[in-house]
Amino acid sequence: SIHSKLRHTNIYTKNIGWGRNGISPVSNRAHAYYLECLCNDFQKIVVNQFNRMSSSKDFQERLHTRQQALGTHNDEEILEHIQHCQDLAKCMVGREVVLCELKNCITSSNRRLIIICGEAGCGKSTLTAKAATLTSNWISGNLRVVIRFIGLTGESRNIQLILWSLCYQIADIYSISVTLSRDFKGLVEEFSFLLECATPDKPLLICLDGIEELSEEYNADLSWIPTELPNNVYFIASTCTEPGVSRLQELEKMTVKVSILQIPPLTSGEINEIISSWLEKDCRRLSGHQHAVLTEACTACPLPLYVSCAYKESCLWASFSPETEVCLPQNIPDLYRQTLSRMEKFHGEEVMKKMAAYVTLSRNGITQEELLDLMSTDEAVIQEVAKFKNVTVAAFPLVLWLKLLDDFGEHLKEQRSDNTYVFSWAHTSLKRVCLERYLKTKDSHASLHATFADYYLGRMSHDLRKDNDVSTFQPLAWVLKNKSKISYVFNMRKLFGTPYHLIKAKNSTVLIKECLFNYEFLLHKSQALSIVSVEEDLKAAISMERTVPDLTLLSEVLTLSRKVLVQDPCQMASQLIGRLHHIVAADKPVAPGDPKKYLYLPALLSQCLKSSIPVLVPSTSCLIPPGGLLCDTLTGHLDKITAIGETQKELIVATASCDGTLKLWDLKVGKAIFTLHGVGKNISAIVVCLENKLVAVSDKTTIKIWDLASKSVIYTASEFLDTPILTSAMNGQLLLVFFNGNHMVQVSCFFLSIQIFDFQQ
Repeated sequence: SIHSKLRHTNIYTKNIGWGRNGISPVSNRAHAYYLECLCNDFQKIVVNQFNRMSSSKDFQERLHTRQQALGTHNDEEILEHIQHCQDLAKCMVGREVVLCELKNCITSSNRRLIIICGEAGCGKSTLTAKAATLTSNWISGNLRVVIRFIGLTGESRNIQLILWSLCYQIADIYSISVTLSRDFKGLVEEFSFLLECATPDKPLLICLDGIEELSEEYNADLSWIPTELPNNVYFIASTCTEPGVSRLQELEKMTVKVSILQIPPLTSGEINEIISSWLEKDCRRLSGHQHAVLTEACTACPLPLYVSCAYKESCLWASFSPETEVCLPQNIPDLYRQTLSRMEKFHGEEVMKKMAAYVTLSRNGITQEELLDLMSTDEAVIQEVAKFKNVTVAAFPLVLWLKLLDDFGEHLKEQRSDNTYVFSWAHTSLKRVCLERYLKTKDSHASLHATFADYYLGRMSHDLRKDNDVSTFQPLAWVLKNKSKISYVFNMRKLFGTPYHLIKAKNSTVLIKECLFNYEFLLHKSQALSIVSVEEDLKAAISMERTVPDLTLLSEVLTLSRKVLVQDPCQMASQLIGRLHHIVAADKPVAPGDPKKYLYLPALLSQCLKSSIPVLVPSTSCLIPPGGLLCDTLTGHLDKITAIGETQKELIVATASCDGTLKLWDLKVGKAIFTLHGVGKNISAIVVCLENKLVAVSDKTTIKIWDLASKSVIYTASEFLDTPILTSAMNGQLLLVFFNGNHMVQVSCFFLSIQIFDFQQ
């Protein structure tokens, strides 16, 4: 029997008399009580089971492992930027005058952003790196330097990821335990708070090189950079001055003119010093004519990038090279064009065109395997390889790719992105030349982006000439099973590359079907990074397809579920069904033959029921649906909030937190407008008085009154026998303190700055 298969603790016995129509709770009180008890018992069992599951070691270990993986990845990112900084600083020659000007800007203590700007190739990155290594000699205290070279890694181009990384490192420097937000708005508030943690003994320098390299996420918003820096904080940002890409105009509004440093060209003495040091390092000599040509060309275009590229070209000259062949173009773009033209003659125009196009339009670079596969599917490329190399090949030869890498030299760099290594152009100037040379029309851009998307989706029109099954060539994740434990290695290239290239190709139909309304894709992408990245894809799709109501509805659902899904993306299925089930069920055609309003949501919800991971899905809607009660979360405190109070101004509230701060919030703009430090970690009551000029706080044993203008304590009372309860009267002119235990009320008048009376019953 069923009793023999169940534990006795799982058996609940109830005695109830059945009526003629079975259970009838409406007409029979005993039946109603029975059902109420049954539901309560069921709820109690389920809740207890959930609590056991959520507190189990495996569940906690899964959450810890995910956070630990993010931290480890960010530590590697930080070390990569530090190593690059050291490498650049070592190779710098000269520039003493510019460094002296930069030193004066930093030590002037005007608490404003310092901007380093100049044309492409002027040496902004090297100068920023050198400054980062020297600043500890210019600023007193144990200076801590946080430096990022935007574009050094794929992740450093994303404004949300780089801001999270900065907050992570600053919190670690000042030993602040904090769970950082994953959304951009929250990170902005947390970044502002963390900057205020800098001290005279441990000042902070932040260096951001290459602001123009930021990608399109959040419109590369720079509003998070403070216009006035907190005490003990220094901020250096660099950008180019090229029209169309420069961010100089935005940055100029955040600082003063004296804090903007324009990098001058190299002097003839610096050029000769650089060339001589490189020749000595490489144990090379140039003939008199060759040296004169190199020096003359570098003097005509006195940019560090040009000097570097011209020197590499001179390495191709032999001692017996005719003087007619010893020549150099007069600017950086022409120098790159000469390099590409030479390689076209040797490897073929089609090979160079496709290879350069794939590198140029790839998302943060292209992996070696991706490039070889894509080149192998192009019949024109394969035919040209056979023509130039006199050999018939079925796929693009690896040895030819290695030869191309060698010929490009330092122009093509390998960097980390999406948990793998990719190849990208070493400088944006070469990328612009490739765009002008090989991708002249918008149609060519869209076609190549579509090719990338088809590749990630396994929809290539040609065989990849490999033994792999195309359908499993690009999985969403690789599953690793070790006994009872299952771990995932997410295919970041597919999860982030597919929507990126579909958006660039303006293929909204495939984007909607294959990504945004594909449950497994949503689940894996939110697990790989955050649900915030999915929301960014949705915003882009809505801007392309405003006539699809499913997109707006899904966006509202993810907004409501963001807090839950950031913590545990595995609840994706339960969140979607719990909020959308009744909407889909009620979606009926207006007339026979008419389409339903929502075309994609039914398929998405049906996929939730076939989830690749174990999920608990509701049978009906049980969560707040989109279009209902809306709320927003304001972030800025780094610990739990202990007290909240109203102010004399509408839509402005005050909060106190265990992080020791008190903040005033403007609910209209949704951000903190004032922060007061050192108020205490256990504040239980807040009263803002005298038109938001004073604030009274209590921590159960002490009352303090702060002047918000001077950020100082003007009154303190302590050693109460009872817990004081604070409130105000007469529009904040009177402070009333109630003591419940001895029935006493203390009234103080802020306007007259006196205590009026104590009233005791």
